[in-house]
Amino acid sequence: MDQKRMIRLIEDSFRERGTALFRRLYHNETQRREEAEQGDVSLCRHFAKLFNGDAALIEAAFKTSARFDRAVWDQNELFSGTTYGARVIECAIGKTPERWKFLQGCSGRKPLADADFRS
Repeated sequence: MDQKRMIRLIEDSFRERGTALFRRLYHNETQRREEAEQGDVSLCRHFAKLFNGDAALIEAAFKTSARFDRAVWDQNELFSGTTYGARVIECAIGKTPERWKFLQGCSGRKPLADADFRS
């Protein structure tokens, strides 16, 4: 899928009811920076639904968002043996190895909701 088509599909998905949070996450218009990882996982969960759990498409979609920071996304993590981005995608599609469940975003905490960002 080319990037133009992907962005059009993403933007179209934000027109659906209940997607205001994902639109704000995609454009990095949230105010609570302390929940950055939880926001990344929530946005990737939206992409997981949109792209039927295809990890490569989820990663490509995330890289089109304003949240994407290559230094963080591609950073190798000692405890997981993989990158931050790969772990976030695994959390989003529900293939989280048991040893990672303690991590923020994979811990079973409730997903972010619009109410979490209201002033």
